[in-house]
Amino acid sequence: MGLQDLAQIGVPLGVGSALPWIIKTAWSWFKGSADREQNRVESLEQLVEVLRRALDKVRLREDALAQVLGVLIFGLRQVEDLSPAIGDAIDRAIDILEQAQDRLVRINGQDPS
Repeated sequence: MGLQDLAQIGVPLGVGSALPWIIKTAWSWFKGSADREQNRVESLEQLVEVLRRALDKVRLREDALAQVLGVLIFGLRQVEDLSPAIGDAIDRAIDILEQAQDRLVRINGQDPS
């Protein structure tokens, strides 16, 4: 069945007058679909930017906490006559601090050496 056959069948059905409406409807649907897709992409880009900023804030907060913990540990190390329990707690805190700093270095993509 060729194009002429389809045209001959479509004329009695009124396809000729409906054809501009069909084309216009299809075009508006396609254009609307493209606009929705563009809006979706822009929304996703904005979401990625917000998430990146939030991660940066978390990294900064973790880094600041690690720095404060380091200062506190240093201060506690200067105190004489600490009980063995406090000494063990300080040693555990140092281990945790070192692990946190290593993790921050890996997250930031820096070489630890």
